[in-house]
Amino acid sequence: MEGLLSKSNLPSTLFKTSAVLNLVSVPGHIVFGRQKLEPFLEDYSYNPALGVSIAAARVGWSHMTVSIITAAALNWHWSSSGGPELVHEQIIFWSVLVSGAYVGAKYWREGEYAPLACLWVAPLCSLVAWVLNQRKDLDS
Repeated sequence: MEGLLSKSNLPSTLFKTSAVLNLVSVPGHIVFGRQKLEPFLEDYSYNPALGVSIAAARVGWSHMTVSIITAAALNWHWSSSGGPELVHEQIIFWSVLVSGAYVGAKYWREGEYAPLACLWVAPLCSLVAWVLNQRKDLDS
């Protein structure tokens, strides 16, 4: 039996790594929001003119939690299917990659590195896995 990091298993292992990185990022995302976002928003909750903005920030933060879980589920699926095949899967794949690069750069500039696990590392693992599977398909 071949090991997890053998050439033939590497793409699957990378997709699973991406899934795990995303999944373990969820509790950190929730804690980060409670420790850093909520106190900031509370400081401005006295201003009724900011009500919609504060609600949008909270909703957006919560929605991102769901997006991270979705990325984990898709990557786990791709570990056995070989990667995004359908157009909507590819749109999600590239959206996660591009938005992760953009948002991750903002965290990097602020010296906040923990979010980069799901914003940069996980999508790069997925990209490498997908490219390796594409090359494998061309070689067959």
